[in-house]
Amino acid sequence: MNWIDFNILCVGAKKVALYENEVFLVEAMNNNPNKTCKCYVRNWDVVNHIQGIWYELWTINDENDFIINSTWQLDHGNKSYGYQLFIEKENENVFSKILNYYIKKSPIKKIIVLFRHQGYETGIIKNTMPVSEFIDKLIRKDIYGNVAYILSA
Repeated sequence: MNWIDFNILCVGAKKVALYENEVFLVEAMNNNPNKTCKCYVRNWDVVNHIQGIWYELWTINDENDFIINSTWQLDHGNKSYGYQLFIEKENENVFSKILNYYIKKSPIKKIIVLFRHQGYETGIIKNTMPVSEFIDKLIRKDIYGNVAYILSA
């Protein structure tokens, strides 16, 4: 894994639900969904004020460390540099299952996904897209670190 944090905010969730799988460990970053979780205080004001359960994911073993890769790339749409993230097509099922699991746990069927690199933080939030579109963009290298993506079913 050559990115810093892989986080999922299960919007509106009130109860911790740890997704068990063979690739990622999942840990709840907050256990009180009635209070906002200040996970990234300085750069993520809007996301930090959304109620729900924050999860942090990391790979279980070294052989999965590069299941998500990143390159330093110019984001032409935002006219700024950033980490371009990507996965190989054969890994799409791993991510689809995790993302869909947490969407089902959200009472409003929405999650926020954030791959956060220290430094170069943007605070940008991309509008809602379905998981399938997010996965397609991840395969096409059209997802960036330090951008929060709102996903739905």
